[in-house]
Amino acid sequence: MKWCVCSQLTRYNEVFVLCELAVEAVSKIILKPRRFTMSLPSVSTVLVSKGLSLDTATEDQLQSVIIEAVQEDLPVGYANIERMVNELHQGASRRVRYTLDPISEAGKQFIRLLASDAVRRVLERHFRVRLGFYNCCTGIVVRENGVLKMTLREQVALQSPDSLDC
Repeated sequence: MKWCVCSQLTRYNEVFVLCELAVEAVSKIILKPRRFTMSLPSVSTVLVSKGLSLDTATEDQLQSVIIEAVQEDLPVGYANIERMVNELHQGASRRVRYTLDPISEAGKQFIRLLASDAVRRVLERHFRVRLGFYNCCTGIVVRENGVLKMTLREQVALQSPDSLDC
């Protein structure tokens, strides 16, 4: 016999069957295995293709693996960061602030790239910049030796009702 949580438990067969079906339906929804996407699913393939293992690879080799995996798995996000870095280096500005729609492919990849401290640090070393993350859709790029100053005023301004609810 299966257990049932009901406001009133009764012995009538039809009510018990109804409760049993409800529990089964809820269990399927709650216990349904979820499929998550890793940020960098190709990282182990890249590691093996370079003849490396996690135990023996040096820090520089691991950084190279991460960059290659980022280019493979998150090409739109990588291209956006590369574009912003180029904009920073070609302009006179000390920083470039950018906003991406978090629902777009670029926005989703942006979040996956910058949400990980380790991946963000690898990207910073690779591009010789510093990357900041205000929220899921707004970030900042500054020169490597620049101060990553994200002001409280900017943070509050980004919470405007006109902004996306991301």
